[in-house]
Amino acid sequence: MWARKIIISLACALFAGIPAVAFAEDVELAQRPLFTGSPVGPNLLFLFDDSGSMKFGFMPDDLVSGRNLGTCENSVNFGGYRDLCGLSVTDRKYLVSSYLNKTYYDPEVTYTPPVDWEGNPFPNANFNNAWVDGYAQSGATVDLSTDYRALMSDYYYYGTYRSCPWGFCTNSRLDGFALSPSAEPSSAFYYKRKADPDCGDDRSDDCYEYVEVGEDERQNFANWFSYYRNRAMAAKAGVGSALNGLPEHFRLGWGAINGRSRTVDGAEVKAITQGVRKYDENHRKNFYNWLYGITPDGGTPLRTALEAAGAYYEGSLRAWSDNPASDAGDDNPARECRQAFTILMTDGYYDDSEALSSNTKKADDSVGPRITNEVGRAYQYKPVAPFVDDRNATTLADVAMYYWKRDLQGDIPNYVPVSGRNPAFWQHMVTYGIGLGVAGSVV
Repeated sequence: MWARKIIISLACALFAGIPAVAFAEDVELAQRPLFTGSPVGPNLLFLFDDSGSMKFGFMPDDLVSGRNLGTCENSVNFGGYRDLCGLSVTDRKYLVSSYLNKTYYDPEVTYTPPVDWEGNPFPNANFNNAWVDGYAQSGATVDLSTDYRALMSDYYYYGTYRSCPWGFCTNSRLDGFALSPSAEPSSAFYYKRKADPDCGDDRSDDCYEYVEVGEDERQNFANWFSYYRNRAMAAKAGVGSALNGLPEHFRLGWGAINGRSRTVDGAEVKAITQGVRKYDENHRKNFYNWLYGITPDGGTPLRTALEAAGAYYEGSLRAWSDNPASDAGDDNPARECRQAFTILMTDGYYDDSEALSSNTKKADDSVGPRITNEVGRAYQYKPVAPFVDDRNATTLADVAMYYWKRDLQGDIPNYVPVSGRNPAFWQHMVTYGIGLGVAGSVV
C-alpha cells in the first residue's frame, strides 16, 4: 500500500491545495482566472515509469545485494512465466517478509481491489484461482493453496543457469526468479520478523519465522497477489485511486517514460501518448484502459521523458487552448491564465543514453531570461539555494528548471496565477516527482 498512500497524498495536495506529506511545499492550483468568473482548467501530464524494474517483487533495489544470485540449478515455469530460476528461501527469508521487502505481502495491511474508471472496485481475487494479472481479469491463474511461489522478478535473473542436457553443459540467462521453501511449489506463505533483538542482522534467516497463510487471511493474500504483487501493480492501484477523484474540468494527458516519438497536438515529442484533454467520462475511461494495460519493459530515461513533457507544453499551442484537439484560434483561444503541471513517477535512478537538449545542461545554475507582462510584473530567475547545485551535468532538476524559468508560449500574455510558493506568472511547467522506494538524491 506504500504506492497508494504516497500517490493519494499527492492527489490531495493537487486537488485540494493542502500540504502533501511526501513533499516539502504546498501545491497551490488556482482553478479560475483572477479577472473573470469562468473556470480555466489546469493542464496535468502524468508520466508512468514503465522500466523493467517496475516488475520487481522486491523493494528497495539493494535487497538483492550486487544483483548477483549466482548459478541457478532449477529452471521453472510459474503463473504463465517461463524460464524462471526456482530458488529456496534459505538465506533469503528477508525477501519474503514485509519487514525489509516493502513490496511483499504485509499481514497488517488490508489489500482492497483497485477501482475501475467509474470508481467501482474490481472483484476480490480467488485464492484457489487467482489471476496473475488482476487488472486484465484474464490470462494465467494460480492456485495459491498448492502452487504458490514468491515471484521476485519475471524480467531478469541476476545470475546464470547451468544446463547440462546429454552431458553438454552451457550457461544461459533466465528471465526472472521466484522463491519458495525447498524451491518447490507450496501453499501461500510469508515470513515474520522475530521480536528477538539478538537473532542477528535483519537479513539473517534466524530472525524470521515461517507463516502459512491461514483461512482468515486468504482473501487478503489473494488480493495482494492479483493486484499489488510488484511495483507496477501497486503503483497502478495507487494512481487509479488517486486520479479517480480528479475534477472533470482538469485536463489530463499521459505517457510512459519509454514511449516512442510521435506527434501529439502538433508537438514532436517522446514519452507522451495522449495530450491534455478535459477529464470527462470518455477520457477517464481511456486513461484507465491505458494505465491498467501498461507492461513494463526497458530502461529508465527519466530526463528524456521530463524533457518531452516540457517540449509538449512549449511546442503545442493547442495544449493551452480551450479545445486541445483543434488548432488554437479566435474560436479556440489559448488562455493566458492556464496552469501546467507534470507528475513524473519512478522507482529508480535515470539511465538515459540519448542526448538531451544542450540548453538544459546546468539550467538551475544559469540566469534565466527577464520576463514581463502588461501590468508591470517582472521576474528573472537567478541561481540561488536550494536550486543551484554546481553540477556540470544535466540533472532532472535542470530539466525541470529549464521548463519553469522560461516563457514557453511567447505569444500568449502572461497572466498565470502566482502564489507564495510559485512566483511564475508566465506559461511554464511545474514538475512533481513521486519516488517509489528510492533512497538518496535522484536529481
